[in-house]
Amino acid sequence: MTRRLLSVVGAALLCAHSLPTLADDSTQSAGASVSQAAREAFEQKRDQASGVSEIAKPQVNGPSAVLDAPIATEDDPAQAQQP
Repeated sequence: MTRRLLSVVGAALLCAHSLPTLADDSTQSAGASVSQAAREAFEQKRDQASGVSEIAKPQVNGPSAVLDAPIATEDDPAQAQQP
């Protein structure tokens, strides 16, 4: 009896550990949008102050454009030959 009770209590404690996280998801979505807006505003001000916003951004045609780009190996270090 005590072994069954111990396993039930252990499972309940294990599940109870994650309950605050599950319950807090609904309230964090509103807070996350406010913090996300503040983060975007800060990044925009930082980009304007540093001059990054004036640099032209390259056109990317999806994720495959990064994979299909050739690898530049002109500046790679010389490799030692293995005997």
